[in-house]
Amino acid sequence: MVLLKSVPRITLNKITLVFFVFSVIHCFVQGVLHSLLYSVDRHNSDTVMSIIHEANVPQREIAWLTGDSREFKLQLCTSIPTGMANNSCTTVFDSRQGNVSIPIPDGFRRSVEDVPLLRRLNVEQNLSDSLAPGETGGVNIKIQNMTVFLDNQCTRVLVYPAQLFNDLFGEDTVLIIIQFWILGISFIAILYESIPHLLSALVVRTLLIIGSAFATWRTAHIANYVRQLLIGENSPCGVDIFPTYFQTRFAYEISILVLNCVGLLLSSFISFKLLRSDNWKTFKATGPPKDIVRIHRLFMAFFVCLQLSSFTLLTAMSLWINTLMNGVMAVLFAKTRANLGLFITSATLLIPWIIMGWFAVLRKMKNTMIAFLFLGLFFIASWAVVFSSPLFRRTFASCPFFSSFTVVAFVIMIASWVLGIICWRNFNEGLAYHRSSNALFPLSSISRYSTVYVEEILRKENFRTGVLITKDVEQASFNVTADGTKFVLVGANAPHS
Repeated sequence: MVLLKSVPRITLNKITLVFFVFSVIHCFVQGVLHSLLYSVDRHNSDTVMSIIHEANVPQREIAWLTGDSREFKLQLCTSIPTGMANNSCTTVFDSRQGNVSIPIPDGFRRSVEDVPLLRRLNVEQNLSDSLAPGETGGVNIKIQNMTVFLDNQCTRVLVYPAQLFNDLFGEDTVLIIIQFWILGISFIAILYESIPHLLSALVVRTLLIIGSAFATWRTAHIANYVRQLLIGENSPCGVDIFPTYFQTRFAYEISILVLNCVGLLLSSFISFKLLRSDNWKTFKATGPPKDIVRIHRLFMAFFVCLQLSSFTLLTAMSLWINTLMNGVMAVLFAKTRANLGLFITSATLLIPWIIMGWFAVLRKMKNTMIAFLFLGLFFIASWAVVFSSPLFRRTFASCPFFSSFTVVAFVIMIASWVLGIICWRNFNEGLAYHRSSNALFPLSSISRYSTVYVEEILRKENFRTGVLITKDVEQASFNVTADGTKFVLVGANAPHS
């Protein structure tokens, strides 16, 4: 029903139609590419998790990688390392020392059975009734018609790519949702001729370009670590379990980056055309003073920040809640329930907070603005408290996608709070009067329905209807008196009372 009512807005002119069609096509193509990325990451995650599960690798350990791409060390830790002495960590790979002698944990599987999941992924488990003398514990896997034995050190090394893939397909899910979010606010921008929604979409597209460029670099960077762990000179594995993964992912990410760049350029050009059209001009009818224009721009900046907050805060909170509920690190900390409760509460209050800020500024609701500011302080304090958690700091340091969204969300949240105070201080500076003057003759309506709107106003003023036509609007002016704002016609076609 809403879509049917919005058809006149979408087909208003060529610019709005092109903008809508472009938004739909771009969303669809990007959604397909990110879905393919998700499929690749999920497939490889299931593969490595199956191997780890069958090898009975302890689940209460996290991968801790230190060093650079040339010389690094991989440790498995039962707690977040602090200081130089890491008594809770066991080194499973050191690029400078080759194979590292590590104890076989209790319960480490030495003989395994066939697993349907592995067959489905073209990685089969060979039956083994016993181990030869001197053979270490591990698993046999079948990759591309070749049987390979992975010892206990190799299977524990796989904890690192397992955690990596888990983070990556979580990112893929978020990026798919973001594409539909951009489409949604673009649709709202056309439907309501909303400048804040239009600008928010442009800001998000810019952020996506930065994120795509970083993701492309990160793939090549991580590939170096994984290759050294699996097939490097000192690798305990000697087999590439993911032979085509990084090439495939890199190709998809390059395509996504190019599409994001093209999308930003085209959407910026179309948005510029929309903003310069008469339908989207805000104050041309009343010509307000510069102070009013400045206040209006502050209000617009506040609305843009609110739109971005709904996007960045929900994304950051969703990623963190996913870490607390499904992440490998969640099993190490007893306080995750408290953090989870705090973030679920914050996520529940986020939408009401945004609605409160929007209506408080739009309708000059001072009490609502006070509640908005206090709730904003609660959000800021919540982020500060959670950042003291070792789990949060570790996730922040090890997951660039999560840390980027967290920083952007925190900055935008503070900007929204500060702009809220500024807007509150400018509630009685005359912006409402000029906005209501514009509402008398909405520019978005004059271009299409000028005769209808003008006749309605003239009828209320006891003027004769049917006299004024569209071209007379260009010859009309506003007469602002103590009795209010009146529409005055100039020329021979002006009706006489």
